[in-house]
Formats: sequence, C-alpha cells, structure tokens
Amino acid sequence: MHVEVLQEPSWKRRIQIEVPADQVTREYEEISRRFQRTASLPGFRKGKVPRSLVQKSFAGRIRQEVVNRLLDDAYRNAIREADIDPISYPTIDKLEFNLGEPMTIHAVVEVKPEIEFVDYKGVKAVRPAAAITDDDLDQALENLRERQAQFRCVEGRTAQADDMVIVDQEAHDETGLKIPKGSGEDLAIPVGRRLTRPEFEEALIGAAAGDERKVQVDFPADADDPAFAGKNVTFTLFVKEVKLKELPDLDDDFASEMGDFGTVDDLRAAVHADLERHATQRAEESLRSQLVEILVERNPFDLPVAMVERYLDSVVESSAAQSRRDPREAASFDPDVVREQHREMAQKLIRKTLLFEAIQKLESIAVSEEDLDEHVAKIAELNNLPPRKMRVSLEKEGKLARLHDELLEEKTFGVLIALADVAETA
Repeated sequence: MHVEVLQEPSWKRRIQIEVPADQVTREYEEISRRFQRTASLPGFRKGKVPRSLVQKSFAGRIRQEVVNRLLDDAYRNAIREADIDPISYPTIDKLEFNLGEPMTIHAVVEVKPEIEFVDYKGVKAVRPAAAITDDDLDQALENLRERQAQFRCVEGRTAQADDMVIVDQEAHDETGLKIPKGSGEDLAIPVGRRLTRPEFEEALIGAAAGDERKVQVDFPADADDPAFAGKNVTFTLFVKEVKLKELPDLDDDFASEMGDFGTVDDLRAAVHADLERHATQRAEESLRSQLVEILVERNPFDLPVAMVERYLDSVVESSAAQSRRDPREAASFDPDVVREQHREMAQKLIRKTLLFEAIQKLESIAVSEEDLDEHVAKIAELNNLPPRKMRVSLEKEGKLARLHDELLEEKTFGVLIALADVAETA
C-alpha cells in the first residue's frame, strides 16, 4: 500500500492512499465467496448459485462491502504508517474503485496544529496590590457582626430600615381568588435591606403591630413563578410584630463565639490574614489572566474546526441538561445561540491549551509521581485520611488525572511568571 500525506494547513492532513490491485481482487473474491455461501436465487439451491451469477446479481452490495472493508483497513494502516493522530473523523474527498486496478482514496483529517515556536518570554504584566486597608478589615468584621445579628420584638415600634417585620400574608388575583402559593403565616420580611420586593418594603416602613397593609404587584407573563405569571396580585399583610436588629458587641466574648480566639485582637488578626489570602489569590488570578490574554494575542494560529466544535458540543449538552430543569428555559433553549455565545471563549481556551502544551514541551515541564504524591498527601491531611487511601479514592472518582492536569498548569504558570516582566502595583 502506498501512502502520501500533504499538510494543508498546519491542522489538516490530506492522506492519499493507493491499495494494490491484487489486494482489491483478493478482497472482492473473498466477499463474493461469502455471498455465494448464503445466496438463494430461483432455480438454484442455497449456496449452489454460480459465483459469476452471484457477482452479477449482488454486484452493488458486494462492491459496497469491498469498499467499506478496504477503506477502513487502508485508513487505519495509513495513519499508523504516517504517524498521524487525528482529532476528527476522516472526510473522503475521492474514492476510485475498479476491479483489476488499484483502489485510490483521498481522505482529509484534522490534527492538533504543530506549534514549533511560541513567543512567551518577557511578557509585560501587572500584579495588582494585595494590601488590606483598615476599612477593609472594619467592613469584614462588621459583616461578621451582621451574620450574628439578633432581632428583638419591641412593643409599639414602627418599622424602620434594618428591622424585621413578622406578618401573616394573603394573596389574591384580580378576580379575588386566593393564591395559596402567595399566602402564609409568620413570614419574616426584612425592611430597608433590599432583600425583598421594593413594594413590600415601602408598604411596611412605618407599620406597627396590628396594622394591615396592601401591596399590588403586576407580574409579567414570563414571571419566574407560573402561579403569578401575567396576573395582577393583591397581597394583604397583617403585621404581627416589629423586631429591632441588634448587633453583638465587637469584644472578646464575640471573638470566642467566632472560633478559637482568645481576644478580639486574635479575631482581627485572623480576619486580616484571611483577607490577605483572598486578595493575594485575586491578584494572582488577575496576573494569570493577563498572561493568557497576551500569550494568545502574541501567538495567532488557525484552530482545527473539530476541536472548537467538539468543545461547543459539550457546552451545548451541559446547557441543555441545565435548561431541562426549568420548563420555561427548556422552551426557549436554542443550541445554535448557545454555540455562538460561547464560540469566542472556546477558541481562546483551546488556543491557551495548545500554547501551554507547546511551552511545556519547550521548557520540559512535567509532573512527576513525586509531585503527585506530595499533592495527594496535602489533600489527605485536609481530609484526615492516609495518603494511600486518599489516592485510591481520587482514582476511583476519576479525579487523579484532573489533579495531574491542574498541577501541570500550575507549573506552567510558574514558568511563565518567572520569565515575564511583572510590575507590582503599590
């Protein structure tokens, strides 16, 4: 068998295959014999039809089976001989088959583009400052106090911002029919915190226990809840209690309730360290994002269509599964729209992946078993498990390969940052 490979462009291969005439003849005769063994034609017993008559009567089917068999074997042998690793199914551009002559096949496949040069050194990027101000720390501590807030009923109080109002609620549509889904008892409605519909907050400001307030809401036809969609609903609120929000003092007692902290200063130090850790992480993510953007911009190349479409197939499949959970989303789901919305992101991600693979080859970046074992040991320690048991669990869940890829990406980013021209913002 003769094989010739043409490159057009870097991610496409045109494979020209010539199957020798004697091989074509042998395959034709073998398949003809198989047809002869089971052929049944008028005037002949099963299996006794002359081969020449079989070949004439079943010419189309015999020809198709010969082509299928030779094409499959020839293609597999050709890509192995030419050392091609296709990422798409072959497209057959040309196929010539005549008995007594060589069979000619022209197949086109897509492969990963060969990236021999990458411009990745000296990339100018900025790492944002990860400093924490006193205001940042004060706000974080205030958020902790807010989470521990208590609400105390105050007799005679009228509802103000930050209060909690306890109501019994009834909902009726424009015909006066009660809507059970919009009705309930002892419902807690926060006021002045933008956590509920603004109509409710406005109606309850200034209300006291024993008051009755009405709220009218016109719901659009595409409202999230079908019980209210397209309806004019009147909500009647019977105020039962008005509760005042009380925040705990920021003292040693509060600190001890938040964890293993002896004093409020210990708590402040821990919160400050947590804020710094998150700020450092955000700064690192920003730096990495810049490096990827510049790397992709510096190194333009054409992408294999199959890689992009295969990635978009997975996006569409995931989006479709998610939309099926909500009948309204399922009704409006359009796979073509989803594909186009994610196409640019898919192209960028695939370019980054291919460029990283090229850099890993150029810089000899790899993840050793020792690297993997060390990382598994850290995960095991966090989960209070022996490392061996943790590794078995990760392998069983199919997460070990993903962990390997994550470590490889970490190492690659480490090399890129070390070779980059990174400015630190004050």
